[in-house]
Amino acid sequence: MCFVLPEEYTLDNSKKIPEPSDPNIQIKLIPKQIVAVDKFSGTCDMNVARQHETQLLNQLIKDKIIDSNQTIDTVESKKAIYNPPFTLPAYRRNEVWIKLDE
Repeated sequence: MCFVLPEEYTLDNSKKIPEPSDPNIQIKLIPKQIVAVDKFSGTCDMNVARQHETQLLNQLIKDKIIDSNQTIDTVESKKAIYNPPFTLPAYRRNEVWIKLDE
């Protein structure tokens, strides 16, 4: 699980990120990436996320954005869930991301 912080919070300026009290929590900078995104509502279990990843991958292959030999197992993908579990499914925002080469 990861959290994205606003741009003004950095590892080295006046709005420094506080040190976590739990040693299992790591703070690290993730470099900028270019990703293709499929946004959807509803619940986001592993099966639903996999279906959206597959649809997005197939569209990227169809549009010749990525090679046709790519599969779900060979691309780097992530899922993003933006709402707490008590949000009604119709109002939830979820995304699957597939990293693209620059």
